[in-house]
This record gives sequence, C-alpha cells and structure tokens, in this order.
Amino acid sequence: SAASPPTFVQAPGRGLRGISHGVVLAAEAPRKLEAWELERLEQERRLEAICKRSEALGAQYKEAVKEDWRQMHRLERAPLEKLQKQELKRSQGLAAFEQKRCDRTVQREQLALFDGVALEERGDAKRYGAIARSAERCEKAAEEARRRRDAAEEAAKQLWLSTAMISVSAGMGRSREAGAPELAVCVP
Repeated sequence: SAASPPTFVQAPGRGLRGISHGVVLAAEAPRKLEAWELERLEQERRLEAICKRSEALGAQYKEAVKEDWRQMHRLERAPLEKLQKQELKRSQGLAAFEQKRCDRTVQREQLALFDGVALEERGDAKRYGAIARSAERCEKAAEEARRRRDAAEEAAKQLWLSTAMISVSAGMGRSREAGAPELAVCVP
C-alpha cells in the first residue's frame, strides 16, 4: 500500500512534529503555518495563561475565606438542623395523621361490608323464619290429618264390626229359626 504524506501539527509548547499513521517522524522538515493557524495558536497560549492565573486566584480565594466559610457553615448549620428536626416532626405527625385516616377508611369499608353481610343475614333469617313457620304449620296440618286418619280408621273398624255384628246377628236370626246354637260376640 502507498504511504500517505506525513501531516504536521504544532502542539502548544512542544514545537512542530511530523505524524504519519501514528508514528512520529522527527527527520522531516516543518511546513510554514498559515496566518489563521498562528492566530489560533496565540489564542490557545493566552487561554492557557488565563486558566492558570484563574486557578491560582481561585486557590488564593479559597485559602483566604476557608476559616470564614467554616464558621459561616457552622452558624448556618445550627438553624438548619433545628429546621430539619421541626420538619421531621411535622412530616411524622402528618404521616401519622394520614395513617389514622387511612385506617379509618379501611374500618369504614369493613363496617360497610359487615353491614351488608348483616343485612343479608337479617334477610336470610327472615326467609328462614318464614320457611320454619310454614314447615311448622305443615307439620301441624299433617299431625291433624294423621289424627283424623286414625279416628277415621277407628270409626271404619267400628263400622265394620257393627256391620259384621249385624250380619252375624241377621244370620243367627235365621239360624235360630232353624235351631242353631247362639254365638257370643264381644265388641269393645
């Protein structure tokens, strides 16, 4: 592959160097810089000087106000800590109030649920009471029907016995006429 021509750059404070594919070539001659490149280099030097001076002044300022800053920070911190404690108490009180309110809401929901369940239970109790009263009336009617049936059966037995006695008596009357012995029938 053909090698590309080296490019020259000037790093601030280092002079011109030739760089070709990442390799520094010290043997090559430097090229002449354009006016805008010279202007840019001058601005870079001025900017570096300003930054260094600013850093030095910043360090001097920090050193000069260090003790005043610490004292001011301590003074500010005392009311700040007091304010933080007050705010913590206030927020804890508010959180406790909100928790109580939430608990009351949950209790109300549960009571509403319990009221609904109690209302259902009352309705069910009324229905079951009506069913129980109806069943009791049915049982009484069935008992009355059994008692009537038993009485009717007893009356039927008595009627059958009476009829049988009449039959037997009528048959005996004919037999007497014919000379047959008399039968004794016991009726309770």
